[in-house]
Amino acid sequence: MDPSEWQAFLERTRDKWREVPGTRQERVFSADLLAMDDTSLLAYWERGREETTVPEVRGWFQDLYRDRLKGLEVADVGPGIGVDGFFLAAHGARVTFVDIVADNLRLLERISRLKGLAVETVLADDIFDIRLPHDVDVLLFVGSLHNAPFELSRLEAASLVRWLRPGGLVLMLAYPRERYEAVGATSFEAFGRLCDGERTPWVEWYDDDKVRRLFGPDFSLNWSRNFGHDGIEFNWFELTRQR
Repeated sequence: MDPSEWQAFLERTRDKWREVPGTRQERVFSADLLAMDDTSLLAYWERGREETTVPEVRGWFQDLYRDRLKGLEVADVGPGIGVDGFFLAAHGARVTFVDIVADNLRLLERISRLKGLAVETVLADDIFDIRLPHDVDVLLFVGSLHNAPFELSRLEAASLVRWLRPGGLVLMLAYPRERYEAVGATSFEAFGRLCDGERTPWVEWYDDDKVRRLFGPDFSLNWSRNFGHDGIEFNWFELTRQR
């Protein structure tokens, strides 16, 4: 893609992800959630948390990192309704939510007030020059970096890793190649539509080699695994910044 094509793609992506994953199967526009009264909003958020925080989906990695990330600075990039970020904040992490959609951040700020959890928010208006308020110990990408062509995601990752301290962690959830093949996708555009709805511009599969190339030689891949439905719904990668 040339720069003008990238910009057009980013606008389509920003328009799509006004629609955030709410429950296990539903996606909902953040503007519609903002229109709810406080009681209804918290009830919906809690239903989303209950449906997705089960051992085979996000429960296992929340348990794994709950104590490990206590007291650390965590940037949760593309956080949806904030299930993971708020979980970590409730267990002592200092969380900054980063998103490309302003309404998504307004929603997270409102939920944080209702839940009594202090968080920071950053609008990633220019994904090639994302500016965090401070350095962080962890970059958390739960289903966000795989939503763009590899080269675009590589540039976004480079914009963020400059804020990651040496020895810091990258934690990334994506979709594996096995899922791409199982659903019969013939392109990353088709894969996006099949997995995340008709308005989805792109979803790219990842494996160990692509993740290493995504973050570059300053990072080592500690481990990875597939999980979820049929063992191929999602995959998880943990990397450490070496220098």
